[in-house]
Amino acid sequence: MQTGVPNGPVAEGAGAVGQFGVHGVQTQRDWPCLTQAEINAVLAHYPSVPTPVTPVWNSMRPFSAAVKIIDESSTGFLIKRHHTSLRSVAALHEEHAFMHHLAHAGVPVCLPLTTETGATAWGNDCWTYEVFPLAPGHDLYRDVMSWQPYQTAAHAYAAGQVLAKVHDAARQYT
Repeated sequence: MQTGVPNGPVAEGAGAVGQFGVHGVQTQRDWPCLTQAEINAVLAHYPSVPTPVTPVWNSMRPFSAAVKIIDESSTGFLIKRHHTSLRSVAALHEEHAFMHHLAHAGVPVCLPLTTETGATAWGNDCWTYEVFPLAPGHDLYRDVMSWQPYQTAAHAYAAGQVLAKVHDAARQYT
């Protein structure tokens, strides 16, 4: 049993949700969805996100919990929570540094927001958090398991083009 698991109902508006498993969607989650109280506590450290916010969707991905929120002007953000046994604040900072490197090299990435101290991740108890603005466009694969094939050859081709840009940019990252 994991310690530090936030208690409380699923954030209102986001709906109860299972998670992806090997054989499709399973009803039980490894990590609970973020609660409204937890969302508010995280956002207290991210001054660029206007509050109040409303949760509108919970991710079904395993190994983390993520919630899409919108503010009163319908601007969207994503909060991701990881257990420290999977990703520490330091590990997230390194991932975010690589993302900044990719962005500087012209790769289209969505960069994390910063806390009041300028950090790109925040930790509390046994959890780490990161907050992102929503990327433009519609995520056609949001509710598709990662190991499923692309829906069209054009999608696979476009993903391959971006992956090539990532590999080219990564050569310069130490």
